[in-house]
Amino acid sequence: MINISIVHHTHWDREWFFSTQDSLVLSDLIFSEILEELKNNPDLKFVLDGQISIVDDYIELYPEKMDLIRELVSNNQLFLGPWFTQFDAIIPHEESMFRNAMIGDIETSKYGKKMKIAYLPDTFGFNAQMPTIIKHMGLDKIIFWRGIDLEKTGTPYFYWKGLGDKKILTINITSSYAAGFGLNSSDEYINDKLLKIIESVNYNNELNNILIPSGNDQHGINSKILETIEILNEKVPEYKFNLDDYESFSNTIINDGVFKEYYGDFRVPKYARVHRTIGSVRQTIKYLNKVIEDKLIYETEPLMVMAKKLGILLSDKLVIKAWKKVLESQAHDAIGGCVSDDAAEDIIHRYKESLEIADGITNTILRKIALSLSLGKDKILLMNTELSDFYGYKEIEILTRSKNIEILNVEESFIIEEEYIPPKENTYNEFEKIYFTDDPYYILTLKVKVKIPSFGYKILKVIESETEMPSLKEIAGNSIENNDFKIIFENNKLIYMKDDKKIDNFISLVDSGNDGDTYDYSPVTNDSEIELPFNAHYKLTSKFEEALVIKGETLLPYELSDRKEITSEARKFSYEMKVSIEKDSNLIKCKLKVNNTIKSHRLRIRINSDILNNLSIAQIQNGFYKNENVEIDTNWEKKYQEKPVNIFNFHKSVSKEDKNCAITIFSDSMYEYENSDEYIYLTCLSTTSELGKPDLEWRLGRASGNTTVKGHVMLSTPKAEELGNHNFEFNILFVDSFNENNVYNLAKKIYSRSIFYQLQDINYFINRLDNRLHIKGVDSINERENSLLNLEGFYVNAIYNSYYDDAVIIRLNNPTSKEIPLKNLKLNNKYEFVNAVEEVVEDQETIKPYDFVSIKVYEN
Repeated sequence: MINISIVHHTHWDREWFFSTQDSLVLSDLIFSEILEELKNNPDLKFVLDGQISIVDDYIELYPEKMDLIRELVSNNQLFLGPWFTQFDAIIPHEESMFRNAMIGDIETSKYGKKMKIAYLPDTFGFNAQMPTIIKHMGLDKIIFWRGIDLEKTGTPYFYWKGLGDKKILTINITSSYAAGFGLNSSDEYINDKLLKIIESVNYNNELNNILIPSGNDQHGINSKILETIEILNEKVPEYKFNLDDYESFSNTIINDGVFKEYYGDFRVPKYARVHRTIGSVRQTIKYLNKVIEDKLIYETEPLMVMAKKLGILLSDKLVIKAWKKVLESQAHDAIGGCVSDDAAEDIIHRYKESLEIADGITNTILRKIALSLSLGKDKILLMNTELSDFYGYKEIEILTRSKNIEILNVEESFIIEEEYIPPKENTYNEFEKIYFTDDPYYILTLKVKVKIPSFGYKILKVIESETEMPSLKEIAGNSIENNDFKIIFENNKLIYMKDDKKIDNFISLVDSGNDGDTYDYSPVTNDSEIELPFNAHYKLTSKFEEALVIKGETLLPYELSDRKEITSEARKFSYEMKVSIEKDSNLIKCKLKVNNTIKSHRLRIRINSDILNNLSIAQIQNGFYKNENVEIDTNWEKKYQEKPVNIFNFHKSVSKEDKNCAITIFSDSMYEYENSDEYIYLTCLSTTSELGKPDLEWRLGRASGNTTVKGHVMLSTPKAEELGNHNFEFNILFVDSFNENNVYNLAKKIYSRSIFYQLQDINYFINRLDNRLHIKGVDSINERENSLLNLEGFYVNAIYNSYYDDAVIIRLNNPTSKEIPLKNLKLNNKYEFVNAVEEVVEDQETIKPYDFVSIKVYEN
């Protein structure tokens, strides 16, 4: 007999077309009813969505119910965790996912035990590294819905293998987390829905146990579910129905036999929409997410470790508070951008708050180090938070009264940007009680070539000079070159030349109308993508770098309706791109500035690779994944819920190669690309005025976002038009062949953070806390250049203070296919191997391909 496990639950979006505060009000009523029903009926079980943040919010209202929740958890009636919030599995950094699990583990422990299963019921698809990431969280099972193709997996229950050797038991809820919603024992329900669900789940008639979730969005508990199950057992005797929970079910099916293995991602919109083009919606949200992730992972957390080693103590709870605000914004709806404008404003505000906390921590630590070193205003403190020596260019910002300066202790330095601040009259000297005119000054952004010791600092000195510091000067010319290649702007197009290789129209901008919504791009009928003209240029040069700045403006249809009419209103759309190369580098660096004045369109960068290959290599979370274009049937709508377009996501780089050459494009401000013929397209903007729309060319049928459900309204999202100024950076590299190690290291070097501080008295508002940060009793630090830790030869994914002990967590990673031995790892203090939630694991001798090793190093 086949067992049918009914798992009763609620799915709880923190925000969507409603706000987080709306959700909190709903929880006041619904969670109270759930707890009351569970208390009164000890045979009931209920899963509270898998994210503990919503329980924390509720317990702030009812702290007296903590004991009841603990009792229900202990009795296996109420199931909580393992996450802090339900996260998107495509866009966030893997370290964000690890912090989600870590903070979820800490917060859930207040209530007792957590649900030991990776529960992600509504995420819009999954990257191929999720098994590795989840396994390092101490979990070995996952339950999810979207993105699967049963023709490839063979069954909804199987082992999913990551890029390396890690695998997890996978349970797919093919008919969605709402499959059993409205469960009842009527003949109509049994015949028209229940039996059909069972049949669809038991795809190849191989299962002895079948899972049917019973719940829906923001719905409470069904107090009669046990009675319904009892009647179902009488009416449908060929099956055995029971009320279950996810953990128990997953443990049961392990005994079912040998499971098949699957390798790859889950982005196929066969049974459910995965919104393959959501990676470019509300670009502002995605960019802010990247900014604060990088700030916390590569600056704030390492600086907290450094500070502790230098005797500077700040609470790690500050960092946790900053992380919580980020994690609250990484749910699939939130970071995807398919939310109301009100919710989008809340998301942006949370990122702002998190960034302010992180900035404040950095400001405090750097100021205290600078004071400890007794630095004058002619000194610059330059930090290296990586666990290996840095050698290359850093960008720093200094305040100075003159540009006639020189930087000591660097190989090269030159000005890349400058801002002149005129004299300030009626400046008050609070000590001498007089008013005076403050002298003018410059805010200079410099590029310096420097060597900084591992996980340490270096002090630079600014001295007066007889001549002005070199800077990029505008000169006549239409080409830039170094010893390796040349780029020419000719006939209003860029041309790349190297030896006998010539690529015409090397980098261009293309634009098209967008008839989609905040979930998906969709083309406008009879519209086509057009190339935007560049019609002006100038050249910049110095002895270190050359650059071409090309500009353009064109008239484009202002609104979506204008693209569909013969006569249309047009608006001026302007853009500027700086293409630069350094004298000793084969990297082409590009900065694009866009003033978006147009609604409902998609703007993309088109790069001519001169490589005809339908296979691309996307850098993803700690690895590289090959995406192969598939041929799309003209009748795709008969098989898919949306058009399975060949548009993919990437983190930091995307590459393609043939037998003669390879190209890699680096970007940390864009997440979405298309590989078509010899071109790679990076999506900059995909703007829209609607939350959800029905019957799109690339997505037929109902509107996503419930906007056409009875009683709902079409929800406008004017702020998703992203009007205003936007900046995008990308870099291009041509090499003989693709190499994972080289690409990963170069990406890390390109996006290495510049962390610097000048203890100056010209402007106390350059760093917000300088005007209020009065630090006394600073212990003296004598070293003018210092390295606190060196793990040269290893990839270091993160370093941060332990969440539990007086220790430091160092996470090593391996983004390549070759095993890395740990025999040369030198750590002086006592240490042990742990996972991402600081559970002790067995000692590791190597870092397996595409895997992680976390080490807990004790301070004493």
